[in-house]
Amino acid sequence: MDRLSLLTSELIIEILSRTSLQTFATIRCTNTYYGNLTYNNYVLHNYNRRNNVVCGIIVQQKKPWRNIERQFLPSFGSNNHDIDWLPHTCTILASSLCGLLLYECYDPDEYVSKILFVIKPTTSDAKWIPFPTSEYTATNFALVVISSNPLHFKVIRLSYTKPSDMLTEKVDYDYYNIELFSSTTWQWREFQNI
Repeated sequence: MDRLSLLTSELIIEILSRTSLQTFATIRCTNTYYGNLTYNNYVLHNYNRRNNVVCGIIVQQKKPWRNIERQFLPSFGSNNHDIDWLPHTCTILASSLCGLLLYECYDPDEYVSKILFVIKPTTSDAKWIPFPTSEYTATNFALVVISSNPLHFKVIRLSYTKPSDMLTEKVDYDYYNIELFSSTTWQWREFQNI
């Protein structure tokens, strides 16, 4: 008989609520029972309460003159978090499951050029990342966290290639480019014509 099967479900929930986030995520992958248990609302509520985890959504609305109004809406049982420190000219482009946000702001020195930031709203930590040098029109961004300690993330930019950007004759289909930014190399890499 397995020793873990001797534990009651209340004791397992108590142990889960006291683990680190990395252990909590690892337990999700062990078997179906523990995987389902980590998604249980009661378990998540206890874990969030014990570890002071902030959960919710950020709603943003564009206003005239490039100002953006945003508000944090906490989920049930979560702490409210003040995000008023974010500049009102920034736009959220992407978010990760770990809570990191990718922001685009206008450069205060040159109001035409843009700056990208990866921000952790809970600690107000921000890292500037270079804007891609390609002239393609960005359609979507994605932010993926590879590891949290040390922090390693990747930014994916999907860009539409306008027909005027193409060197060839007229074609009946569109081209998309993917650009990938890695926090380890601190550079963008381009994948052509997908």
